[in-house]
Amino acid sequence: GAPVLRARVMPEAHAVASLSGRRVLAFAGIGDPARFFRTLRASEIDVAATRTFPDHHFYSHEDVAALAADAKRESLVLVTTEKDMARLRSNADLASQVRDIVQFPVTLRFEDDAALRQFVERVAPMPLDHPRKLQQELLEKAAAADSSRPCLARTRFHQGL
Repeated sequence: GAPVLRARVMPEAHAVASLSGRRVLAFAGIGDPARFFRTLRASEIDVAATRTFPDHHFYSHEDVAALAADAKRESLVLVTTEKDMARLRSNADLASQVRDIVQFPVTLRFEDDAALRQFVERVAPMPLDHPRKLQQELLEKAAAADSSRPCLARTRFHQGL
């Protein structure tokens, strides 16, 4: 049958430290925003308020202004996902508004390094005339986030392939 690859979302230590002791308004326009909010809370971030937007939401000036006003009223720090921050930064009209928003990067940690490697080798085999070196590079990308922690994959892993 199909392999089961178990993984955990691990927040970046610097992001947790930057929000430690601060109350936040967390917002997200991703498929499962509640999971993002749970990750913040599991990291002992004081999530005082949340706002959800549809997946792939294109943030408007009004959206960001409303978030900023809500955060200011309650003395909260705005925090969002890397995916949402990328969408916010891609809109040049919002550049001045996103400076005070904190992005919360996470890393995906696989429990079984060997199973992940076997899976990658099975689903992404290289043609016989393809250099073995390229296959090794593919495997290294799966483990490249941090050499001290094998088989960590950034949430943007698929973009690097």
